[in-house]
Amino acid sequence: MQADILEAVFDRLSTTINESEIVDDYRELLLSVVIQSIRRYQFCSEDKLLAITLPELWCVGFGGESQRVVGVTAAWFLLQLAAFWLDKVEDDELDQTTFASLGVGPVSNLATGFIFLSQWILNRLEVDDGIHYSIATDIRAMFSTSILNVCGGQHIDLTAKNCLLEQVWNSFKMKSGLFFALACFAGARLATNDPKSLNACLEYGTNLGVLLQIADEREDLCKEVPGLWKSSNIFNAYYHEVMSSGLLKKKDHFANSISSFRSGLQVYLNVQSHTLWRSGMAAMDDIQAELKTRPDLVRLLSQSV
Repeated sequence: MQADILEAVFDRLSTTINESEIVDDYRELLLSVVIQSIRRYQFCSEDKLLAITLPELWCVGFGGESQRVVGVTAAWFLLQLAAFWLDKVEDDELDQTTFASLGVGPVSNLATGFIFLSQWILNRLEVDDGIHYSIATDIRAMFSTSILNVCGGQHIDLTAKNCLLEQVWNSFKMKSGLFFALACFAGARLATNDPKSLNACLEYGTNLGVLLQIADEREDLCKEVPGLWKSSNIFNAYYHEVMSSGLLKKKDHFANSISSFRSGLQVYLNVQSHTLWRSGMAAMDDIQAELKTRPDLVRLLSQSV
């Protein structure tokens, strides 16, 4: 299933880009990034299930046909690429990527191209994937509202100062949780219009998205001071609400207690991860109909803890 959807998505994207009437250099750039990203996915897929399978897992899980998910999966994948590159620009981490030499302007323009390509593919769901107009309309509407809220979550992350932990978790839910919930909904809506089933897949996706965000935060915990403080709002929020109430009274003392900070935050993130895992599992339990792909959905959720 995973290899097939990767190949199908690549075929759809390469065809769409090659048939577009854009300048050759820009077309080649778009294609090169798509090829690199698909290859990276193929390499990772050797030992774990990937989030790009979410639309297919939920569509097939509710009795739908796997060939109908190519368009929505390709559109979601393009937005994931756009978000990745925009995030590198906004976090001033472009110099750590393979396209550092391009500069901020061209990379931002690259991400913009992926956004409009995604919209192009969504506009052709009826033609290319045989999806009924009413279903395609629901999916396009969910893409628009979800991505706007994802941008809102990113805005909070970029502009907030001295966030509380509650605010940080809300931004995680908006910028990551809603994005992965969108992938689940897009697949599920192809097979069902049952409100309870759709709400369950949205709940599952939201919890999975925040779990994946936590995984990113764990990687940042390895950064050195003072880079650690710049990498995530949750580190500052945890310091102010938890660590500063105990042994640490001033941030100047932080360097002497880096080990206790990291271990304490790691425990805190582990507790939150298991809470999210249980919520994701409970969402699937709420579905009364048989969920044919439940084992794979459980696997995807569990490998993210």
